[in-house]
Amino acid sequence: MIALKTSPIWPALSRFGNPYPPFDYGSHMSVRLVSIEKCIDIGLVDDPQALRAQMESARSSFNEGVEVDASGWSKDILAEIEKQLQGLAVLDHGVLRMTDPNGTTPYSSEELARILTSPLPNGIPHLQLQALRDWMEDSSRFNPPTKPIGDNPPKSGKVSLNEKEDLARLISRIKSKESDQTLVRGMGFGGMDDYNDFLRELTNKGYYQAKAGRVADSWTTSDASAEAYASKKKWQVKLICRKHESAKDLRPLYQIALPQSSAPTKPLASEAELLIPGNVRMRVLNYKQEDIGGGKRLTIYCEEE
Repeated sequence: MIALKTSPIWPALSRFGNPYPPFDYGSHMSVRLVSIEKCIDIGLVDDPQALRAQMESARSSFNEGVEVDASGWSKDILAEIEKQLQGLAVLDHGVLRMTDPNGTTPYSSEELARILTSPLPNGIPHLQLQALRDWMEDSSRFNPPTKPIGDNPPKSGKVSLNEKEDLARLISRIKSKESDQTLVRGMGFGGMDDYNDFLRELTNKGYYQAKAGRVADSWTTSDASAEAYASKKKWQVKLICRKHESAKDLRPLYQIALPQSSAPTKPLASEAELLIPGNVRMRVLNYKQEDIGGGKRLTIYCEEE
């Protein structure tokens, strides 16, 4: 069963009238993400850009926006509450606000970095911080399962669905920053067939988007970094985007995550990187192809729809 987060079916299913789990005492029912392509295929989505606006306005976390007026409380009570809710709530000018460390409350990258470094009560892990560390160490762990080829079984990602959703929540809650910086993304294909399939899909659709099932795509402001990724293969793609509004600047978060790569051949995420959510489309303005030593280079100029 698939429905948008904004659908009235969610509170209708809930004993408590909430559009998020738990839906009943002991029901053990939860929700998981589906791709934008799936929603389009079954007729749920006609306008992806309008859908983004709806999703951003949808309350989807238990603690999102929860606050209480504490201006009349005694200092002893406030001190004990802050002690018990360390990392889960902050007192700001007489208002006690839940920080929602594993939820969906929107913050700037700098604010979220501060929240994710605050210690939590025993037994409550920083799920989103761990997901970010795993993404930085090797983002391929979050890739959707591949299709079987011949007798070869499909390859699955190495993280759980829950961790994938933790990363999706982290990315979607970061406030986007307006910027006129050009973003670039470099990719490489192992052979001509994959390259031609990509080009055919690009020209048929007229836009570029992260592969179905991917939480986000890594972009960068560093042309050298994009070139380094593209030049690893003979069949190369370089995307150049000069107009965008959904890029998430994770540099403050990278500074607190500091993972150690267990795969030396896979570089850690650069501090120049930005992430663009997987549901964002990049309209193709124009592109050019050129021959390079036994392969081809495709340069795509695009802008966010």
